[in-house]
Amino acid sequence: KRGALASAMNLLGVSTNTGLSFNATDSLVLTLAGTAAITSTQKFRDPTAWMHVLFRQNSGGGELFVNGNSVGTTATVSAVFNTAVAHQIGALNSAALFSGYVARVCFVDGQYLAASDFGLANSEGTWISKSQAACKAIVDGPGNNNFMLDFDTGAALANLGNDFSD
Repeated sequence: KRGALASAMNLLGVSTNTGLSFNATDSLVLTLAGTAAITSTQKFRDPTAWMHVLFRQNSGGGELFVNGNSVGTTATVSAVFNTAVAHQIGALNSAALFSGYVARVCFVDGQYLAASDFGLANSEGTWISKSQAACKAIVDGPGNNNFMLDFDTGAALANLGNDFSD
């Protein structure tokens, strides 16, 4: 959920030049090795709306989804995901920090999953995230570097930031 509009802000940064961000015109941009591989034509300008963002890739390329809908594809593949380089949630090189809210992060290695694995549109067309248990089942599946950050405080604020990983 965005907290500010018309400003560049990173959702995810990997290594020094790969990341997922909103640009100053409110498009979603996937940058791979310093080059914009996907730039959405859609503008994301509703700071009251939660969004589900999914990037998936295999050896043939990648695809970016927002709320279950594809916003672009690329034939470019990045080798830095799931490697021993810095992965930052809400930043890239500690710059253009994300302003907003993040409810759950599921990072999955070794599976090419569909947006429907994480959520679905209800009868009114609103994207609804699947349960914590459903996401944890994906994280517990195949892959060497899976993790889920749920940001669930549970019964106490001391639980904030608890995560699940394999």
